[in-house]
Amino acid sequence: MRPSVDELGQLVDLVKTDPTVYPLAQHLASKQVHGITTIAATAMAGAILMIGSVTFLAHHDCSSFTGSCSYSTSWPILGLGAGTMAVGGFIGSWMLPRRGELRNVVEHWNDRHPDEALTVDGAK
Repeated sequence: MRPSVDELGQLVDLVKTDPTVYPLAQHLASKQVHGITTIAATAMAGAILMIGSVTFLAHHDCSSFTGSCSYSTSWPILGLGAGTMAVGGFIGSWMLPRRGELRNVVEHWNDRHPDEALTVDGAK
């Protein structure tokens, strides 16, 4: 039975002896790290903007007539935060390696090492 590969970290460990396939697997692992980092960073930035829009970036409105002050949400900043989260999530997801790229690296390994063939997710 051939070993099954279902994560990039596992693939990188399995192919590190091959000087041709190993850089391909490392490249996919790097793409995964960059994509996840982009998603996390933009989610954090968007959340900070959204929280800030109702706290430290809110409009401070004071009425000279009543002498009272209030805070009102900064709607443009709130929208900017939501947009940052949405666009960042999309871009980060786009940066992640696709399943076909993992299969291509596994097929490249299998072509070079037929006696140590791998499968993706148990598929033959």
